[in-house]
Amino acid sequence: MVLIYHLLLVAVSGCVMFAQASNVLIGCYSYPNALQGQSMTLLPDPNSSCMSYCNERNQVYSYDHIQPSTTGTGNDNYCYCTATAPSQSYMIDDALCQNGDPTTVTVFANVPGRRMTDGLDRTCWDLDPAPPPDATVNTALECMAICPRYAIVVYRNRDSSTNCFCEGYRWFEELVPTTCRTNVIFPYEMWNDPPVTPSAFVKRQEKRRLELEQDQKRDVCPSRLTGCNVIGGDELSYECIDTENELEACGGCINGEFTFEPPINTTSSLTGIDCTSLPGVSADGVACTGGHCLIYACEDGFELEEGDCIPL
Repeated sequence: MVLIYHLLLVAVSGCVMFAQASNVLIGCYSYPNALQGQSMTLLPDPNSSCMSYCNERNQVYSYDHIQPSTTGTGNDNYCYCTATAPSQSYMIDDALCQNGDPTTVTVFANVPGRRMTDGLDRTCWDLDPAPPPDATVNTALECMAICPRYAIVVYRNRDSSTNCFCEGYRWFEELVPTTCRTNVIFPYEMWNDPPVTPSAFVKRQEKRRLELEQDQKRDVCPSRLTGCNVIGGDELSYECIDTENELEACGGCINGEFTFEPPINTTSSLTGIDCTSLPGVSADGVACTGGHCLIYACEDGFELEEGDCIPL
């Protein structure tokens, strides 16, 4: 997502909550219809996780249902573990599940290496107008299996198939965020488990280093975005870009990084790469991942060899 900023614009910071790396939201469904006659297990601890319970039993899908306790105090947590995806004919607005409506069941899937974008496990995006899908699938997991970077899932209507879009960047973040339901975007991205946790001293040193870098940059952009010069604008014009994932500014700013330090708006080294301009690369065959162009398809007359498109 690219946001255009100008002098005196106030950047808004936010808090990102990370979901478990291998469990993704499939949706909110009506209870008991989504169970299709199957029974649920009452978990002994109302605060225990249905996802963990099903993961321990090597089941892909976890159906989580909360209802007022039969003892009259608190809630009871019921769980159903299965290898079968829910029927989208029973999908309803996720806001009901988030509010703990006892007529709902929340379904998650254990998909190693996948998460909803940036760990925002219940954020979907409005889709209007709707582009043609790359594929029609039966389940969200089928879409994740065929998309190398971002798998975009749209449950069109309760009685139709599921649409799948394979994307190289997060264009959908320019749309309006919404609760998850039919006819909106469910975004899933590749995700690797975090490395071994460093020591407290290393954490403090790294935190201090990042704080110093942010002070030097004068917080021209929100966290994780880089201020890049805008060609053709005045000396105080810049864009905030996610250079780790932006397809046309991968790894850095194409026109130099913006700074408030004198002299204003000097051009730094041009470290960014426009992945779409690489020779022989198919328009839909490249992604920016971790600041590097990842090529997975070439134009006619080229072949993919060791990550590059080589003329035949």
